[in-house]
Amino acid sequence: MAGARSFARWQAIYPQLIWAYAGRVDAPTQHLLEVFTRRMTAWLVTRGHVQLVSDDTILTVKCGQWVFFCGRFQKHDFSPAAELVSISLRIPAGSETEWRHAPFVVKAAEHPQLEKTARALIALVTRNSPASNRSALQRPMPFAEALRINARAFEWAAACMDARMVAGVPMGEPRRGHPKVTRALTVLMGTPLHETCSETRLAAEVGLSAGHLEQLFVREMGTTPRRLRERHRRDEAARRVRHDDTSLKQIAWELGFGSPSHFSNWFRSVFGISPRAWRRMEG
Repeated sequence: MAGARSFARWQAIYPQLIWAYAGRVDAPTQHLLEVFTRRMTAWLVTRGHVQLVSDDTILTVKCGQWVFFCGRFQKHDFSPAAELVSISLRIPAGSETEWRHAPFVVKAAEHPQLEKTARALIALVTRNSPASNRSALQRPMPFAEALRINARAFEWAAACMDARMVAGVPMGEPRRGHPKVTRALTVLMGTPLHETCSETRLAAEVGLSAGHLEQLFVREMGTTPRRLRERHRRDEAARRVRHDDTSLKQIAWELGFGSPSHFSNWFRSVFGISPRAWRRMEG
């Protein structure tokens, strides 16, 4: 990072671990459009490749490369049977200037400490939930174990910052999008999926007509607010059914479906498999 601060000031912007995962990319998550709030994510592609669009940057990441991104949104398309190492950190509020950056790629062979610390972190996380290391952080664990996981996460974050400095990636906020779109995204993604969030209401929230807001969305996000919300619903369904212990009935309600049968029919039409079968599949 540019400049120096006291240890106490650095502590104020320490990140939190969201997930640590190594393995194949599930079919329903190979092609996603996601909107992030204060998140930094890194992938090491260990098989196949991925095309990543993060804000206004397009990258093709090959096997043996790390990619780091910390934008407002990202769309990715993995090749079939792709595998990766994935670490995601939540950025504390108010620390965006220190953490945010344009997406960048480095070769894993040139930064061996990245994979070494990532694998050590994942091994510790997996120890708490051998069946699925993506859901392990949601399960009860002793405080001492949580501290050990946190320490490993900090080791990886330090290796990440070292790689960033070597790559010459500047600090500070990347290019900001249109403020009306940013505000609309905040409202859209902050509205629970079981609540109505029409484009008319969204446009009124930001002081635009529905047509004008849709034009801005398509220009900056490549999609409309309605389609983005449906994509978000789909992504949440795939993630929660597989990695959340909540009942399917509760998930259906929280995603805005009037009944479990309606949710099941929708899920099957989108993913080609029932939610129960998807949940039973190996994580």
